[in-house]
Amino acid sequence: MLQENIYILRRKAGLSQEQLAERLEVTRQTVSKWETGRSVPDLEKLETMARVFGVTLNELTGTEEPAPGQPAARTGHMGMALCVAGADCLILLGVLSLAAPQTAEQMNASYQRQRPAYVPQRGSDGRRRVAPPETKIEKTGGNRRKQDEKGFVCTGRTA
Repeated sequence: MLQENIYILRRKAGLSQEQLAERLEVTRQTVSKWETGRSVPDLEKLETMARVFGVTLNELTGTEEPAPGQPAARTGHMGMALCVAGADCLILLGVLSLAAPQTAEQMNASYQRQRPAYVPQRGSDGRRRVAPPETKIEKTGGNRRKQDEKGFVCTGRTA
C-alpha cells in the first residue's frame, strides 16, 4: 500500500523520481526501491514526503485513524489466548507426569533409546575423539567409514 501511495502521490505532484529524491536528499534509486517495495523509507523521510505531497502521514502510509468517538481497535487477544493455551498444556503435562510417573519414565527411556548420548572424550594421545570408543573405524584410501554397535554408518573424507 505504501509503495503504491508513494508512486501515485509523486505522479499527482508532477514530480519525477529524481526531483523527489533531491527534495528528500536521497538518490533516485532509493525512491525507485520505495516505489517497488524493495525497501521502506524511515520515519523522517516519510514525514518529509508527507509535507512535500501535502498529505497526512496516515494518508501516505494508507493507515486510517478511528473516527471521533469510536474506540481504537483492540489488539493482542490472539496472543493472550495462545499464551493461556500454552500455559494450560504445560500444567496438564505436569499433572499427568505427577499422576503417572511410570509414563514419564517410559517416555524418557524411549527418547534415550532413540538418541544415544555420548560425551566426546580425549584419547591416550590427548586428542579429542570424533567417535565414541565402541565405534569401529575402517580406513580405505582417503575415505573413513565409522560404524557403531547399532549399525549406524557415517562416511567421510579424512584430512
